[in-house]
Amino acid sequence: MSTAEGLQVLGTAISLLVLGFGIGTAHASRRRSSRSLQSTLEGVRKALADIEVSSIRVTPTTAYLGMQVVIDFDITSNLSAPFEVWLGADIQYAPDQYFYDVTQDKVASLEPGRHLYSRYLTLAAPLSPGSWTINAGVWFGKKSDPDHSIRLVLRSVEISLG
Repeated sequence: MSTAEGLQVLGTAISLLVLGFGIGTAHASRRRSSRSLQSTLEGVRKALADIEVSSIRVTPTTAYLGMQVVIDFDITSNLSAPFEVWLGADIQYAPDQYFYDVTQDKVASLEPGRHLYSRYLTLAAPLSPGSWTINAGVWFGKKSDPDHSIRLVLRSVEISLG
């Protein structure tokens, strides 16, 4: 075998090793990604079973446009460690149309035991005087992004706008 042929064989062998390493790394990455997703889903399943919302209250129950209401979430966590969620709220004012303010969505670290967590919602147009339902939710995932979150709890509370 000539030197040129030997170098060509060596080059081919190195290319195959690099290709094999790349394939192995990609496979391991997918397995880690799958385990990560599985771990996340397990965390959500556990949270669904171990987080209880006793009540959601809105203060005041009679408000005016431009007012900020307080939404209190009375939550009991039976988890052994803090669990991060976000608190969202919206009001449906027409079919498939919702009033909300993502700047007022709030990240909360649910501590073990029973605790009160609050967030605000400033009432504004397109709402008008009348009775409205505030949908308050506890979410796991990316804050203010329901498409990348899982809703753990949804409760509705009636308010009146004067």
